[in-house]
Amino acid sequence: MVKASLAPTPLVDPATVPPIEIAPQVRPRRQSSFGLFFRLLGFAMRLNWRKKVLKRPEAELAAEVRDFLEDLGGLWIKAGQLLSLRIDLLSPEMSDQLAQLQYRSYGFDPAAARQVVEAELGATIPQVFSEWDEHPFAAASLSQLHRARLRGGEEVAVKVQRPGIEQVMRRDLGLIVWLLRRMRRVPSVSYIGWDAMIRELTRMLHEEIDYRYEISNMRRMRKILKPHRIRVPRVHRRLSTERVIVMEFVHGVVMSEFMRVRRSDPARLKAWLKENDIDPRKVGRHLMISFYRQLYEEEIFHGDLHPGNIMLLRGSRIVLIDFGAVGGLDRNYARTYGEMARAIAIGDYGAAMDHFLLMCDSIPPLDVARFRTEGVEVIRAWEARTHLHGLTFQERSVSGGLSFRLADVYRKYRVNPTWQLLRATRSVGTMDSNLSVLLEGENPTKIMRRYFREAQRRRLRGLARNAVSRISNAAASAARTATLVSDTIRRQAIQLEGAQSKVSRVFAVIVGIVQVAIFVLWLFVVYDMLHDNARAWLGPFEQSIGGIGEMAEATPWRPLWLHIGIIVAVTIAFFLAGRVRRILLRKDLRRADGRLDR
Repeated sequence: MVKASLAPTPLVDPATVPPIEIAPQVRPRRQSSFGLFFRLLGFAMRLNWRKKVLKRPEAELAAEVRDFLEDLGGLWIKAGQLLSLRIDLLSPEMSDQLAQLQYRSYGFDPAAARQVVEAELGATIPQVFSEWDEHPFAAASLSQLHRARLRGGEEVAVKVQRPGIEQVMRRDLGLIVWLLRRMRRVPSVSYIGWDAMIRELTRMLHEEIDYRYEISNMRRMRKILKPHRIRVPRVHRRLSTERVIVMEFVHGVVMSEFMRVRRSDPARLKAWLKENDIDPRKVGRHLMISFYRQLYEEEIFHGDLHPGNIMLLRGSRIVLIDFGAVGGLDRNYARTYGEMARAIAIGDYGAAMDHFLLMCDSIPPLDVARFRTEGVEVIRAWEARTHLHGLTFQERSVSGGLSFRLADVYRKYRVNPTWQLLRATRSVGTMDSNLSVLLEGENPTKIMRRYFREAQRRRLRGLARNAVSRISNAAASAARTATLVSDTIRRQAIQLEGAQSKVSRVFAVIVGIVQVAIFVLWLFVVYDMLHDNARAWLGPFEQSIGGIGEMAEATPWRPLWLHIGIIVAVTIAFFLAGRVRRILLRKDLRRADGRLDR
């Protein structure tokens, strides 16, 4: 549990905070899929009119899209957030607005919340809680939070799922899936892994409506983050179910409140920081390094570190909340992702581009050397710019200053990053929105280098603890050897895609020449058949073809049935050659499931 002595003094007077507004309960059948479809269609037509005819700026249109999706709520928020990852498809303004999508804070009927809790726990509120605050202190479109006290005296927060929300989200998923499947038929974006996005949304739906996933995430992250000196609220597992979570209530100040006061009353914030011994830069570095450890070492990370999910305690301590969105990377992928980030940090930009390609869903036939060169030029230009005076943390960061520029390169070459990579990159970007306030003016690349130095020391300490000196030396030697040869192996693995396309084109030209030769042979055999069996049909034409007639005269006579057999065989050979040529010229795209679309 978080000690009471770590609770900071209030930054904002609780009496000035408006209560959560209670909205009418959502009825699952209030709006059919048919009606929702026409609502979407009407909005799309209006948006297109404002863009094409009225020439509204992109930032204004992006804000309208965000408002529209927030009004729809539910799974549309998740779909918008997921789509914001495709910075290669969307404008920076649109991607930024979609990434900021948040559930609107409307609560539902407190009586309905009581019914859900009592049904899930199999007991009345007074039997479980000595105190129960009827009015929620926080809310979203899927749930709301009530403050309560257990019979044993512990203060807790109770997360209650909104009644009927599962039916609404399943209806929304059906329509979203239908729309995404239509996108596969649009030539300009057909290379995007839309099926992978559908699977991602389906997974999100299951995890959003079944709180046991979040309970498991909280328990795992609490254990993982303890060595990082970052706290996670304790879950009361016996009182938590698919629709209710009972967890420790933490008295702290959320980053969103910190940011509001920073804008409105900087003097007050300065006094509060001093009173509670909080150093924003210390908090920012701690948060950044912990997140990198989650991403590159633990292979599981908080996927939604927006300002409402980070709490500040006395002494620059941190609490993370809301683990409904937790991302994971498989070990090899996390290692490759970490090597890409490390290559950027130490200036090995060619290796960074190599590692990027190794994490892509599909690499269409392309000039790998040119792609790599363009990517390196973009990274080098960004790195040079990070040293300019007056840039914000966001402008110096990989997520804010580099990602969109690199997106132009892989959009140009139709390279398709995995959703896993995009989700991790967006999580870094979400974290950077906090760090831009906490670490204003600092260079994130320097902190990244510091992280990799510390990670290397942790790795070496681990070797020392678990192996004798000789084995440790052998492992280090093997690691150095692998590092020396990995650059060559990596380039060969990546360039194979481009080399295959060049070899295929060469063979396609050869097969094309063979096909022309087969066609000429077919014409000669037809002529020879007529020459041997129906010479009268040739008439004056025979006199005009010169040498071909002489060749026909020189060939031995063949019966009609043999000519027909030869013509059939040559015809089959012609069409087979054509098929082989088309296959060689076809661009194979690798789907998200690893199979090839041919």
